[in-house]
Amino acid sequence: MKNSLFLAFLAVFPFILSCENKGEKKDNGLEEVRLNEKTRNADIVRMPISSDKPLDTVNVPKINFDSKEFDFGKVKEGTTVKHAFRFTNTGQTPLLITDVRTTCGCTIPTWNKNPIAPGSSDVLNVAFDTKQKLNEQVKKITLLANTYPSETVLILRGVVEQSLD
Repeated sequence: MKNSLFLAFLAVFPFILSCENKGEKKDNGLEEVRLNEKTRNADIVRMPISSDKPLDTVNVPKINFDSKEFDFGKVKEGTTVKHAFRFTNTGQTPLLITDVRTTCGCTIPTWNKNPIAPGSSDVLNVAFDTKQKLNEQVKKITLLANTYPSETVLILRGVVEQSLD
């Protein structure tokens, strides 16, 4: 019995060794991202799939907000709350805001669609229509840009009280 197990092991062992992947590179979990030499607005936006240079997380635009949250306090229903989120590009390259998303159509963002130079400041304007919105309101505003990380979340919050009209 011992001899048959030993012979079976010897017969299978060469096949086990041949399954080793010697020619393949090991995956270290890092994704290499490359950029093109010519820079256009579209090139400023990170496109990991089409890039051909390593991702630089140091020499990139950095968006620094004076405050990422605004509490508008208590307002009457039907009021339009407006706020300007002020920010500065503290990075080394031009900042390009590609999109701003909100949680509902009652919150409307407007922003500069042109690149913002390093060291320059600008604002992201937000208007929140409180019509048919009562009680505590928390609105999430997600800014997408060519920064690292690419998303920045801003919060608009407050309480909407019923109008007596």
